[in-house]
Amino acid sequence: MFKLATDQRLQSKGFSIFPEIPGHLDCFYYFRGIRNLKMKHISVVAAVIIHQHKILCVRRGPAKYAYISEKWEFPGGKIEENETKIEALSREIREELHMTISVDAFLMTVQHQYPDFHLTMDTFLCSCADNTLTLTEHIDFKWLEVSEMRTLDWAEADVPIVEKLLAR
Repeated sequence: MFKLATDQRLQSKGFSIFPEIPGHLDCFYYFRGIRNLKMKHISVVAAVIIHQHKILCVRRGPAKYAYISEKWEFPGGKIEENETKIEALSREIREELHMTISVDAFLMTVQHQYPDFHLTMDTFLCSCADNTLTLTEHIDFKWLEVSEMRTLDWAEADVPIVEKLLAR
């Protein structure tokens, strides 16, 4: 028989427990519905902004979940309805950093599974004429050479982007 903690964990995931059935297992579990099986999916865009051979890295503020709290990332955000990825990226950078960028080329798509959601992140190489910015959602920023990027504590979804940049 499962321990009570396991029973509670399964119940919180949408399973119900049938009581003991004579001649069978002490109890068995069945799933009450499909609603909890679907993991939330978020599609976002991210910018690898390059200015004079340095790349902009931004640091998230404190968050409810440790796996993203105060981690470094590439700036960007969610795609709104009826918006292209390039439009979304330009808008997000204007809103978050008060910067104007040029979206130069597609770099890669990252698929990452966080504990409570699945992330699809389309990443683009971008440039800017002026590296002046204003932080509105992040707590810090750095312009780094590619070789310096390993020194930061990156959000897990951004690590494949860092690795690809280092391999270039």
